Amino acid sequence: MKEYKVYFIEQESRSKDKPVKIGVSCDVESRLSKLQTGNPYKLSVKAIFPCKDQEEAFMIERTLHWLTKKKYRHIRGEWFFIYGSWAKLIKEAMVCCYSKEKSK
Repeated sequence: MKEYKVYFIEQESRSKDKPVKIGVSCDVESRLSKLQTGNPYKLSVKAIFPCKDQEEAFMIERTLHWLTKKKYRHIRGEWFFIYGSWAKLIKEAMVCCYSKEKSK
């Protein structure tokens, strides 16, 4: 059985504003390697959130994208500028996801 994970990959930058990609993968290191191939700047995995299954992973990813677009600056696709605590963003996404689940 595949283990799906939501990941945060950050692009190195000289400024305090560092682009961050939020995505889903079963193999985050392989995903990092593929992204690095097309990027001239160093990328690094900053956070990984293991999920119970594919459905949960994509639900959390969609919620994180929605919250991040709402609260931070969207660059393009799955890339954002996130300021401050990622833990706070992840916690807020969990509250959103699981409060929706309970109300069904």
